[in-house]
Parts: sequence; C-alpha cells; structure tokens
Amino acid sequence: KAGNKALKYHEFLEAMVMLAFHRANPRYGEAGHEREASSPLPGCLELLLQRSLLKKAKHGGMASIKEGIAHGADVQVIIWSHKSALLKEFNAATRTQVLSKDAFLQSLSTRALIGDANVQPLSSVRGASLPAVHLSLSGLDA
Repeated sequence: KAGNKALKYHEFLEAMVMLAFHRANPRYGEAGHEREASSPLPGCLELLLQRSLLKKAKHGGMASIKEGIAHGADVQVIIWSHKSALLKEFNAATRTQVLSKDAFLQSLSTRALIGDANVQPLSSVRGASLPAVHLSLSGLDA
C-alpha cells in the first residue's frame, strides 16, 4: 500500500539532492562512468537551487498581509478592542489534547503495534524466500 502521497521535509530534501546529482551527471553509473562524477555534490545542488528552484519559487502573500496588519492603525484599533475575544478563540483553536503515557501505550497495544510478532519479509528477488523474523516491541521502544 502506498503512503499518504505527500512528501515530508526530509524526503523533499533527499529528492532535491538526487535530482540535482542526476541532472548534472546523467551518465553516472553507466559503463565507464562508475567512479567519477563530472559535477559532484554540493556544487551540482547549489547550481540547481540557484538556476531553477529558488528562481522559480513562489512567495506566499501572507507577508504582505502581515505587514498591512502590523502597520495599519485602524486594524490595530479593531484588534485591540476585540483582544479578549480573539485570545479566547485562539486558545480554543490551538489547544492540544494531551495523551497520558498509559493511554498511549494502551492505544499501541490495542492496535497490536507493541508486543511479540512474527513477520514474513518479502524478497525483492522473485522466487526467493526469506526466513521469518521475530519482533518484540515493548512500551520502552515506543
């Protein structure tokens, strides 16, 4: 089953490094080109960032909105006159539910994420079978 179809930050950075290296060294890894890269890292990454990625990056409009709010006297008067109501709404929206350690471990246990399990790994080679692996995950591992 595929993931959530979204890149995490570290996955995005990894993709950028791989893309930069491959674009600068398209024949790397082929016969006769196994050892030396014509454009090694970090130079090829810097080139990709300067010529493509940063040049075409979109900047959100939130900075201009924030500046308008910060320097607009009429906006500041409205904000300060409704400060208590705004603060109450902000606290309600940003309040996080805290999960106790016991409740967290119970949740992991009911979903069979901790405990003993035998798993059968899948081989990347068709027809090959790998031995079963015993996993023992405790609450300390979580």
